[in-house]
Amino acid sequence: MPLTGLRTALLALILLQPVFTRTYYLAAYNPLLGGGVAAQNVLLVGWGEGMEQVGSWLSARPDLRRGAVLSWLPPTLTPFVPAEVPVADLDLDTIVKPANYAVVYQSVAARATRTVAAAYAMQTPPLFTLRVQGVTYATVHQLPRPFTTSVDAVFSGLHLRGFSSQLLSSTLTITPSWDIQVDRAGGVFSFMHVLNARGERVAQLDAVLDEGMFATWQAGQQFGTALPLTLPADLPPGMYQVVMGLYTQPDGARLPLWYGSALPEHLAGPHAIRLFGFRIGPDR
Repeated sequence: MPLTGLRTALLALILLQPVFTRTYYLAAYNPLLGGGVAAQNVLLVGWGEGMEQVGSWLSARPDLRRGAVLSWLPPTLTPFVPAEVPVADLDLDTIVKPANYAVVYQSVAARATRTVAAAYAMQTPPLFTLRVQGVTYATVHQLPRPFTTSVDAVFSGLHLRGFSSQLLSSTLTITPSWDIQVDRAGGVFSFMHVLNARGERVAQLDAVLDEGMFATWQAGQQFGTALPLTLPADLPPGMYQVVMGLYTQPDGARLPLWYGSALPEHLAGPHAIRLFGFRIGPDR
């Protein structure tokens, strides 16, 4: 082949390379101009490509059915998510609560009109990032679990944002809101002790934070399992305190309290905090 013809063939291969190697046609950006990495800095890159990958990742999550999935492009994501899981528009005026996961599509997030909704969705680190040939198309975030009482305590990178509680008959249900801030092995247990006015333990509950759904935990995950604590039927009237801490199995070692107010060890051992107090009336 003459030298001129060889140069022409090589140039054709270079120009066609994006079409042959990229997964999505609209993701084919000319490498001579910097390719997709450069394109995302000057263009609104992405028109819904990759939602089948996002949907596949979401469908494998054992906690997916605990709330709606928010997305700026619901029609492109809905076909790839189990039918019983609602996919709602990621818009602060129409957010479905309680929402569980949020899919942030970068080309939409780049628009100034969506900055408030983007901040809402991206308040936690991404658990999954869809990146094709150096171009980031979407990130998936998990939204904090709701609570009514703020706590703000951190046990070895496990952040207790707060909790909700309800006392019905002899059942005290406590629903914590956990924010996982570090990657680590799962299986961490919480204990909750109910103490009477003399500091004596009258009831307790031990439970793994995520019901054992994940073998490993990733920074950005949010747990919020309701924990029903059964109180003795003959519990006398008076004031009671709920204290809690975290520990690992099988050694029972407690996780250090990095941030928060620890109780005196004689009440509940090391690295325990007071959650709240409640009263049992004389008519109970």
